[in-house]
Order: sequence, then C-alpha cells, then structure tokens
Amino acid sequence: MKTWKTLIEHVKKPLSADLAILCSDKWRGYEYLEKQAKFKWIFKEYKNYEEYYSTNFSGSWEDYFNKGLDTGLKSSGMLHFVFKDMVKKKY
Repeated sequence: MKTWKTLIEHVKKPLSADLAILCSDKWRGYEYLEKQAKFKWIFKEYKNYEEYYSTNFSGSWEDYFNKGLDTGLKSSGMLHFVFKDMVKKKY
C-alpha cells in the first residue's frame, strides 16, 4: 500500500498523469490503486496463456516461443507479450 500511495503522491499528481491498470481477476484487490486509475482493464485469468495466442494470433507464434525455451521466452516472455498486446488493443 505504501508503494501505491508514493506512486500517486510523487508521480501521478505532480504530473497530472493518468493511471491504467491491466491485470487478471486473480490479481485484483488493490482498491486504493483501482480508485486512482482512469483506465481499468481486468481480464479473466487464463489457465494457459497459449489460449490467448491461439485466439488472437495466427502464423508461427508457437515456433517462435519454442525457440526460446531455454531463455524464459516461453514462460515469462509469453505473458509479457500478452500484456503488451492487451494494452495496445485497449488503448
């Protein structure tokens, strides 16, 4: 909570900035932060994020991630790109 209040006090307010939240329903629960956000994009948690790719992309996305198995690309990288894509589509 202290981190969120500091963010609002020292970044959002002085810069008159907008705040956006993008997270799955699994991680929801920071009421203070949600009240401060102009944009709130909450999505249903995927059991497997490959579902997102199957639904939203065509082509060789699976081959691309499989090439990076030993680098973490398929685990955390896959999630990272989902969030970037969601922000792009929503904003």
